[in-house]
Amino acid sequence: MKQYEAVIEALTQLGGIATLGQIYKKVFTIEDCQWNTKTPMASVRRIVRHTKGIMVVRKGLYALEDKRRDLEKKAFSNLLFSPQQMESLSLTMHIIKAFCLQWPR
Repeated sequence: MKQYEAVIEALTQLGGIATLGQIYKKVFTIEDCQWNTKTPMASVRRIVRHTKGIMVVRKGLYALEDKRRDLEKKAFSNLLFSPQQMESLSLTMHIIKAFCLQWPR
């Protein structure tokens, strides 16, 4: 197994999203891959930054490209409003609009 395949396998085993520290711990337990380098952690960092199929969620947090839609859903679901919040927001917008229309020019 190649090193980049081991990193992808580690991310898969971790659920498709993981911190760099979690990837370090998991990738070196994969027995099919040889890390014959003086700086294996630097190799892992290079792989997660430059391999197609792995995306950077934020600094130190990486995910498989396959998980992009799931992450976007989770991110946008936090922005959605309940019906009560939408009614309150609508009322607030009407008040602001009415106030702006009455403002002297």
